[in-house]
Amino acid sequence: AAGALRNLSANAEYKRRIVLEGSLPPLCGLMKQKNQAVQEQSVACVRNLCVQAENAARLVEEGGVVPLIALLRSSSKRIQENACLALRNITGNGPHELKVVMEGGLPPLIALLG
Repeated sequence: AAGALRNLSANAEYKRRIVLEGSLPPLCGLMKQKNQAVQEQSVACVRNLCVQAENAARLVEEGGVVPLIALLRSSSKRIQENACLALRNITGNGPHELKVVMEGGLPPLIALLG
């Protein structure tokens, strides 16, 4: 299901509707799963959705920043990359930079620079 939503979320027409239909709480839960295939699909979907400022704000409200920061420490480079891109979209769309910093996002982001 996360893979299908990932594909749908690439379409600008569906981004808002996916969020309005209640996808963010389950996606946040899926990002916390141990299965890397599930993590990859869910974080890529979140990355796509958070291109829109309203969706980014909703993800922050739903507690999605903490699982994204945790995924920065994944052993999978693709998961790390998607988590970085999702956080980029969140911090570029509204006043959410402080939330990323306060939730401990700086150390793992800086570590990925090396």
